[in-house]
Amino acid sequence: MNNDIFVAVDLGGSKLSVMAASKNSEGLLQIIDVESIALPHESIHYGVIKKPSVVATNLIVLLENLQKGIQQKEKNTCEISSFYLGIDGNTLRTESRSLRKQFQKKTSLNKILLEEIVRQIKQKLSDDGIFSEEKYPSEITTSGIFVYEIFPQSYVVDDILCSNPLDKICTSLQMKFLMARSGLGLFAGYNAVEKEFGKTKIKIKKSLAGISLGEAFLTEEEKNNGAVLIDFGAQRTTFVAYKNGILNYLGCVPLGGDAITKDLSELVGADIREAEKIKCEFGTVCYESSEKVYAGDTHVSYRKMLSIIKTRQLEIIDFVEQHLEKVGFADLLKQTVVITGGASQMKNLEALLVNEKMWRVRKLDLSAYAKSDISHLQPENALLLSLLINAKDACCSINKKKEEKKDNGKGNGIGIFDTLNRMFSDPE
Repeated sequence: MNNDIFVAVDLGGSKLSVMAASKNSEGLLQIIDVESIALPHESIHYGVIKKPSVVATNLIVLLENLQKGIQQKEKNTCEISSFYLGIDGNTLRTESRSLRKQFQKKTSLNKILLEEIVRQIKQKLSDDGIFSEEKYPSEITTSGIFVYEIFPQSYVVDDILCSNPLDKICTSLQMKFLMARSGLGLFAGYNAVEKEFGKTKIKIKKSLAGISLGEAFLTEEEKNNGAVLIDFGAQRTTFVAYKNGILNYLGCVPLGGDAITKDLSELVGADIREAEKIKCEFGTVCYESSEKVYAGDTHVSYRKMLSIIKTRQLEIIDFVEQHLEKVGFADLLKQTVVITGGASQMKNLEALLVNEKMWRVRKLDLSAYAKSDISHLQPENALLLSLLINAKDACCSINKKKEEKKDNGKGNGIGIFDTLNRMFSDPE
């Protein structure tokens, strides 16, 4: 195992989470530390960052704590210089498009030419009012469309369909591709947080959350035969579909476990925190008892509670199915469905999907991907683990401990965060 350390960030709806890990020679994660912090109400709403400065400030605190944790456990100094961030939100989805390119003479297709065609696609999209990293308005509003990435699907080379056009010679090329897009408002929030970090030398390496999960946790066989991964979150449910080894669709439903908690809160007349405890202790989507359970200040019929939870859970699942039916990929749900995420821990959810939807379900076991305390390998940390699994470039490296110099009693070996904290604490 080398000294390279990777850092991942998950901007959840109610809390922020960060994780640091190294990798052994076989690529298995060695979790070093995990930190999380609760966010003020509606700082992030359905994946849309409403209060960028609040999110950035809390993230700085988390990264500082994580860096201290790394130093304590590794017994050496280190400095976080970057982190991997999963982008997710209620308007994020893929859209199928195509572009035809006519050449003046026979042309050999190579990687550079294909990359140039992707750049031309983004230019054409910007001409149509769809923005990208290469070109976005100086004044970002909440209206408009932003494209994050282009995913080639197939190619027609001189009217012959092929999956790999490299080194083929032709006079015309048609590329079918997926455009991963969202409302400009979703991008604006992430962009605002990134600007806050632009004041420092900490770099943000962004990935689409659903695709990170799919690439990390779907097997090659599942991707080839057809599979859907569903991440049941607190505020949203993200899903990604693969077939023939490539991405077919990415989507998001703006409903999650919090909707079930709210329903229970209204049923039992309890606050959200109490309703969450009731859900975790008694919640299920399959009938188990005719008895009443003590919830809040009253007794509630188990059957009534089940009816409310099951109805909402099926609504979320039906929305996923409708998304995939609309784009023609609902048949993939009959192949393999992999489930994860904090809300996937709802009791008997797997049985519900098997018995009522007739899906072949695999519940993700994160212990196969990392060595750590079991508390770090809960489904709610699936995105963090996927980002670390897919990470290529180290985010910080362990340095041999040097004799610390006194700095009026303030030196602590984490100078970046001293600077950051001063930035965010100074009055405007």
